[in-house]
Amino acid sequence: MPGPVVLKTGHRLGDLSGLPEDPWLEMLVRPGADMARTAWIFRAARLLPLGRSPDEGWLATDLEADSGGDHRTYALDPRGGNPVLLFPDLDGLLRWLSKQNDVKPAKPDEWSKEPASVERCLELLWRLHPSVLFEAFRDNAWPEGDVEEPTVEPGTAGWRRLALIWTLAHFHGSREAAAPLDLEPAALTPTHQLLLERLKDLALAIRANTVPAFVTDLSLEGDEEIARAASEWVLLFEGARAEPEHEATELVEKTQGLLTLLQKAVEELIRRELIEVQPQRQPRLVEDMLEVTLKAPRPEVVIPRLIEELMESRNVEEVFADDLELRRILTAALGVATR
Repeated sequence: MPGPVVLKTGHRLGDLSGLPEDPWLEMLVRPGADMARTAWIFRAARLLPLGRSPDEGWLATDLEADSGGDHRTYALDPRGGNPVLLFPDLDGLLRWLSKQNDVKPAKPDEWSKEPASVERCLELLWRLHPSVLFEAFRDNAWPEGDVEEPTVEPGTAGWRRLALIWTLAHFHGSREAAAPLDLEPAALTPTHQLLLERLKDLALAIRANTVPAFVTDLSLEGDEEIARAASEWVLLFEGARAEPEHEATELVEKTQGLLTLLQKAVEELIRRELIEVQPQRQPRLVEDMLEVTLKAPRPEVVIPRLIEELMESRNVEEVFADDLELRRILTAALGVATR
């Protein structure tokens, strides 16, 4: 795969290193997942990143046309914020690319002041970033202050950006996932459609005061680092809900987290039809597995002993998986907690 093109100005066109293909896998659970959060911002703001600037900022072109039908190009800071207009149209961008001379910011104009402009939208997108909303629920500290839902007029310049911001602002105030004007999913961008799915998941979790299903799924991911981060998310969630007068000790917090992970692991095994367990016996099976985990003298023997428990437990009707398959699912679920 060809590397980035380095201009005379030091800009590196095509340098998108670090931007993940699926930011959702990291941005909700992994601490310091700045690139994943930035990648989502680009998609939500309808910005096409072109590469990096000499100061490690970004060069990005607006996929949405402005009120005059032009596509603007901006310089952004390394995080993906503080947009500065460089070229008000694609002709200006192309002339600069051919000359490769020093670039100077263009003067902001009337479009720069419009609610749908990149200049006006980015700060709101960062403030209402999905990772902020998920973390607020996790920490049991919903962000204060009202965020006004913008006016959305389909067909006008930049309306798709405003529609996505409307959904975030609406969720911030109501904890309900919805699209403005009851727009059909097909009318929304793919990024907006996926956001609605994740916010519906979060809304259900808020009502039940439980871990969002998406975070639970990540704790069973094949990627060990993501599974570890998601498991720690679960521990923080449970710790934030401990009664102040009965603050859990580190051991109790670990036990609660392990219990949740083991429940999800057993549910996953049942869902995949790898084990057969009567519903009334499932809680006892999980408790027995928790006891096995806590009594293990060393982390490396936890998974083998859990497999042994599944094979010999009176609470398991039948095991249809081999050791390798059981090990894979249990390791994905408990890779963190057993270390």
